[in-house]
Amino acid sequence: MSFADEPGLRELRVHAKAAMEPSELLAICRAAPSGEVIYAGRNTIWALEWGGKSIAVKDFVIPWGIRQWVYGCLRASKAKRSFENASVLIALGLHTPSPVGYMEFGSRVRLLKSFYVSEYLPISSGAFPLRDVLLDANRAGREDILMAFGRFSCRLHDLDVLHLDYSPGNILVASSAPAYQFELVDLNRMSFGALSLQQRMHNLRLLWADDDDLRTVVMGYAEVFGQPANALLQPALRASQMHKARASREEHLKKTLRAWVGKSSPAGGST
Repeated sequence: MSFADEPGLRELRVHAKAAMEPSELLAICRAAPSGEVIYAGRNTIWALEWGGKSIAVKDFVIPWGIRQWVYGCLRASKAKRSFENASVLIALGLHTPSPVGYMEFGSRVRLLKSFYVSEYLPISSGAFPLRDVLLDANRAGREDILMAFGRFSCRLHDLDVLHLDYSPGNILVASSAPAYQFELVDLNRMSFGALSLQQRMHNLRLLWADDDDLRTVVMGYAEVFGQPANALLQPALRASQMHKARASREEHLKKTLRAWVGKSSPAGGST
């Protein structure tokens, strides 16, 4: 069966540098469930060896209800956006696992499944998420890493790149001192354009860093930005603290609603 004959296939694209036929991209996605699950949540990510390379396949959850038509007609799929955003980052000289391709299934007006395929940077290569640094107060070189990350963040913003999921699990530390290199993953939500100081500092709230760690990041950021760290610190801390407070309120509301639903349900209520 040729890739054009695949039931429900609505779009498939292979990156020009991947040196791969479309049918091979299909074969990778079919083989993915036999690989190692490296993330299982709303979406699933598998890692497998293919043609002498480590490959990651991200299987996006089927959109709910009307979103199938929204993604089918009005918006690019998350797989397509991941592919295109990775290509933009690489063109800007930034680091992200090399895109291989993406594919979408559904109909002309309705999106069901979508897959994004890229090279995979295994933990065995020495890479680790920035989250590991923030969670380990005794990690060697911790302050240097956070300072370097601050400098990287400023350069990223100077290139007009805003990663809307700039959480510490989506930022990989891919090389060691003194020249730390950072790689970005989970790229389907990004925007590109000139950024104000408020937007820059607001982006850092997603790190969920404590105030002391955020100060260190901002110090590195200020080195590149060319302004005193104090001028950046207050908007950064304010955005971070407001973000945490809002998340805490939302979590409290969810717990309250769950408790109320449990008490009012037939199984949990009185007769």
